[in-house]
Amino acid sequence: MDSVGQLLAQLREEKGLSQAELAKLVGTTANHICDLERGKPGSIALLAKLAVVLDVPLEEVWLRGNRPEP
Repeated sequence: MDSVGQLLAQLREEKGLSQAELAKLVGTTANHICDLERGKPGSIALLAKLAVVLDVPLEEVWLRGNRPEP
């Protein structure tokens, strides 16, 4: 796994949540969750909410999206 979007999708699926359910929990839209999972950048505030709901440290989410390309 090499991107924030892939991590978010995996964690969401492990929690048994649909994109719409996750969106409702963090106060956004299912389309926005879809965009994030496809690699579009999200705000740190939204990533923080997602980290809490998905029970993962924010640092893990943030660092995964900001690692330099090998």
